[in-house]
Amino acid sequence: MSLNWNAEHVADHKTLHADPVEWAITETLIFASMVVGLGRIATDADAVTFVQRLRLYCAATDNDFDTLHFSDGRADRRIEVSDVRRRIGLSTNVTRYTDAKFLSEVKRWIGEQHRAALKAIAAEPLKLAGAWRGDANGRND
Repeated sequence: MSLNWNAEHVADHKTLHADPVEWAITETLIFASMVVGLGRIATDADAVTFVQRLRLYCAATDNDFDTLHFSDGRADRRIEVSDVRRRIGLSTNVTRYTDAKFLSEVKRWIGEQHRAALKAIAAEPLKLAGAWRGDANGRND
């Protein structure tokens, strides 16, 4: 299924599309709508919920999807509630998650991170044993 979006109902959608940084924020929100389970930003409360869920997603999966990284030397820029508020009216064809459904997804993501960490630990016991003794290479010389 394709991800479809519509920004025609965003107050200054033409300005947001013309500015490269603003467009990068809009694009990030479009793709983030899939993980936060909010297909429409219709109210101020939706904007707050969107950012709260995005922060939870990033914490649960140990990533920085909520931060824009620029290759031209500009400082990284974290997406804030004000960025989402500016895009009230943005919609996608993403199914809206209830709070309970979203929290079950957070639980699943944390479980996946936990299993991956355990697998990594089991795969390199000698390296970890050496690291505990102060040797980062796992040698016991």
